[in-house]
This record gives sequence, structure tokens and C-alpha cells, in this order.
Amino acid sequence: MLDLPGPHFALSELLIVLAAIVCGFKLGKAGLWLAAAGSLLFGLIAAIGAFRFGMGQIDALAGIHGAFSQTGGAIAMSLIAAQLVLHGVLDRRGLERWVYGTVLVGAFAAIIAPAATLPLFLFWLAIAIGSAALLPAIGLFQRTGRALLVGIFLINILAVRQSPLLGVGLSWHLFHALVAVWLVCLLFVFSRAKNAG
Repeated sequence: MLDLPGPHFALSELLIVLAAIVCGFKLGKAGLWLAAAGSLLFGLIAAIGAFRFGMGQIDALAGIHGAFSQTGGAIAMSLIAAQLVLHGVLDRRGLERWVYGTVLVGAFAAIIAPAATLPLFLFWLAIAIGSAALLPAIGLFQRTGRALLVGIFLINILAVRQSPLLGVGLSWHLFHALVAVWLVCLLFVFSRAKNAG
């Protein structure tokens, strides 16, 4: 049965792992180290999930997987959002200090206050969407398109993750498949900006 947790739950997690490796490598090669680290952190979270389900450690690793997903997810999104804030900015004097400081404070809050991870994640996702829209672009269409690509994650959370209409199994696989798609879309978002950084 698709809705019963089992080895098949690892398959869509592996999609994220693969996408994260490709994304992390390409972003790192482009010098976008914050986004590369954030992508690889998403991949690490997925790798834990793949091991948990693939190796039959469903109950044993449930707590670790859940905690790492929440905390790691918030930190990963902060890194990607921070890179989007800095990407395409010509004059970074003073800005980098504030961005890095905010990321560090957010990461600390995510670690010591698990209840804050979802608000932090959504905060950073909103920053990422807004920053993608503000990247140098030819016109409104390109700006809107980049914001929509980054916004896939928000749609994924609101409409796909734990959807009662889809059922546990299908929503699980579709959610993770869309996370993988989102990671690949980040490559497009960053590569289309005029100023790399």
C-alpha cells in the first residue's frame, strides 16, 4: 500500500539527494557558497530520510529525522535566501554583515527553539521569493517568473504536504519530488541574474 510507510518512501527522498548534489556542485562552482551549502543541507536531510525508510528504521529514527528536518530546513532556507539577497547587489558594503548576522541569529533560534522553526522557515522563504523578484532582470515577466519558481516551495507546503485529498503516500512523494524540482529551479534563478555573487 502506498500510504503505509516503507522502503518506497525512500525513493522520493533520493530524488532530493540527487538534485541537491547537482545543485550544490553547480552553485559552488559558480561561487555561490551560501546557496550551495543550503542545497546540500536539504540533501543531507533527505539522505537521513532515505536511510530511515530504506533501512527499515522508521520508528527508531523518527525523532532524529523530524528534528533535523525542521531545524536543518530552516537553516538551509536561510542560507539560500541570504544568497538571493546578496546576489546581483553591486555595493555590498555593510549589507553582508547584516545578512550573515541575521542568518546566524536565525540558525541559533532554530537550534534552541524548535517551535520557531516553521515561522523561521516561512520568513526566509518569503525573503527568498522577494529577493528573486528583485534580482536584475530584463523585465517584469522575468522577475515574476523567478519569484514563482522560488515560490514553488510555498505552494508545496500549503497544497501538497500532508494534503488530505492526496493521502499520506502520494502527498509524501509529490512533496519531495517538488522539493527536488525546486532545487533544480534555483539553478535557473541564479543563472539568469546579470550579476553573480
